Amino acid sequence: ASASSEGDALLRADLEDALRVKSEREEALLREKKRCAELEHELARLRGDAESRGAEAQSASKAMESELNSLRAQLEESGRLTVRNESLTKSLSEREAEVARLVSEKEKIEAFTKRALKTVHEKYTHSLQIVKDEAQARQRRVEHLENKIDSIKAAQKREERLMVSAVYELGLQMMNRQIFGPEGAAAEPPSPASVPDASRNTIS
Repeated sequence: ASASSEGDALLRADLEDALRVKSEREEALLREKKRCAELEHELARLRGDAESRGAEAQSASKAMESELNSLRAQLEESGRLTVRNESLTKSLSEREAEVARLVSEKEKIEAFTKRALKTVHEKYTHSLQIVKDEAQARQRRVEHLENKIDSIKAAQKREERLMVSAVYELGLQMMNRQIFGPEGAAAEPPSPASVPDASRNTIS
């Protein structure tokens, strides 16, 4: 982009120089045309008097023709400068059109990139929200299962305590029957709370 700007600046500088030279040439050309007309008029007059003037008139005529040739050469140079000026103008217009095209393409690429980034961001945000929702759902299910497991464990412990208590009572009844007979076995057995630490250790 900097190289293109430098090239455009050089073209503009050349164009300004060409326009300035053209203006100067055109002013000089007007003066030279006027002078040329005057010289041609003078040359015609001198040619009319050539026969009477002789060698002096012929010398002046040659000088006039030489000056006319110089003026014609200057006119041709002015024409070439005009052509060069038109060429520079055309080249500058082409450069400006190319710069405009590049700027338009750059803007299109930037707009496309913004749209693509926005689409990716929206998709990422949506996917992230889905993952978060799924993670929360899994966490709730894990908590539910943990609570259920804790309830099952608590129920198992209660059942174990009841079984140990029932076995203990059954064992006491059998011991009383053996020791006191059927009548003594009818007596109320001691409660599990009065049992020594061994049974409690078994329950826990």
